[in-house]
Amino acid sequence: MSFPLGTASYPRWNQNYIPTAREFQSWFSRKADNDATNEEITSLSQQVSGLKERVDELPTIKDYGAVGDGTTDDTAAFNAVIAAQARVYVPAGNYKITATTVAQNWQYFDGPGIMVINGWTLPASRFVSSYINLPVPALFPTIQSAMDWFNSRVGFSSNAFVSIDLADGTYPISEITIRSPWARFFLQIYGNPSAPGNVQINADMTNNQNAFSVRAGSGLSFINGLTITGVGAWKSHGVWNDQCFGTGILADDGSYVSIGANVVISKCYYGVRANYGSTVLCASGVTVSEAGDVGFHAFGGSTLIANSCTASLCSDVTDTSVATLGTGFMAEGSSFMDVSGSTSFSNAISGFTTQNASGAWAHGCIAYSNGSHGFQSNNSSSMECSPLGTTLSQSHDNTGDGYHSENASFMNVNSAVSTSNTGDGFFSGGRSHMDITAAKAVSNTADGFTSYRGSTMLGNGAVATSNGQYGFQANMNSLIQGDNLSAGYSKVAGFYAITLSVVNLGTGWCGVSNPVFDFPETSTFDS
Repeated sequence: MSFPLGTASYPRWNQNYIPTAREFQSWFSRKADNDATNEEITSLSQQVSGLKERVDELPTIKDYGAVGDGTTDDTAAFNAVIAAQARVYVPAGNYKITATTVAQNWQYFDGPGIMVINGWTLPASRFVSSYINLPVPALFPTIQSAMDWFNSRVGFSSNAFVSIDLADGTYPISEITIRSPWARFFLQIYGNPSAPGNVQINADMTNNQNAFSVRAGSGLSFINGLTITGVGAWKSHGVWNDQCFGTGILADDGSYVSIGANVVISKCYYGVRANYGSTVLCASGVTVSEAGDVGFHAFGGSTLIANSCTASLCSDVTDTSVATLGTGFMAEGSSFMDVSGSTSFSNAISGFTTQNASGAWAHGCIAYSNGSHGFQSNNSSSMECSPLGTTLSQSHDNTGDGYHSENASFMNVNSAVSTSNTGDGFFSGGRSHMDITAAKAVSNTADGFTSYRGSTMLGNGAVATSNGQYGFQANMNSLIQGDNLSAGYSKVAGFYAITLSVVNLGTGWCGVSNPVFDFPETSTFDS
């Protein structure tokens, strides 16, 4: 150890000077700090030198003969890298390429350079922040290969718009899974909106596969212009292979999907599904047919918006001893759907259903020729079936009731029309409530309006005409009440109350050509 004799910092120090304890401590601390700093500088210098050597050794595409001037054909250089299975840096520049296989081998390239492949531009970098077009099959041979490129960039990018564009043709797929932070990244799958039948997606639905699934908080910003047909699940109408419960387009675990108007889905066990806290937005015109359990489904705290869409022929009667399934539109498990203006017909069970604490807006909807009820709300659920503008909700020719509310549920059927159903026109049962203001029940096989088992029907101006049993019936501690109620041409009775029930007609009521006007002594009739 040497002492700083006669330095500017310590001018009094010489061979004969004895420093004080404080002076010695100060000098020693400074020396320790200076030594540590010198050691850090030396170490950093060595690291920088080593890094420079490594950078000098990093291969680039130009080491393989590429030019990157946008004119010279650099295909051979890129093919050489692929053949060597090397990983190279692509410096800034435009690299003209004529082999589409380069796009499919993206994992070998990274850097700011742009690959111009047969006129299509593709960044070599994993950082994407611009519009990127991925044409299939012009650049990528399959939808999955385009998705592989997209998924390789997701974790590194933001504010990018990636469009997978499908030319007319037939595309066999296994499940296409999307895992991308939709708030940061716009992804669309785009076919032929003017002729969606020209872009045919044949999706393998065996082993519970889906066609397109969006999972774990991810997003598919837009999908449009294609027809999705399930393969391997559907055997014939209503008959399904086992373990084939997949979905045409699925949003799962807090994910989001937006579906364009020109999408047709058939022969998938579920057509469109929002599952476990997810959201699906369908533009007007989406069509689902030949599903198994449900055509359009919101489940587990999810939201489905599907205005003016169509569901038909949903059915699973594979083993009727276990269950018969088949509903056009359903919200269940604390979910919500807005399906206003939609049509649902020829389904094995119902046209529109809410159940298990769920809700629906079904304004101006049409349900007909379904195997049970046209509209039904079960188990503490609700459904709004009032008009959509001037368009009334209509339910006709269903095997069950036109409108059915049961088990502490609610239905608003204001101005709704129910005709020619095998059951009742309107039914409220099991402590449920129905707003029947201006509703019309015509030519139903059973009653026009039935309130049953502790339920209520309230509303003015309801009309029951030409129904097979009663116009209005309150049964088992139930209530029907309203002004200007009208019952005509009922085959049994116009107004009927039984078993501690009440029919309160208020003012302006009317009964026309009913053979019996019957009010048993156990009930109350107010007029």
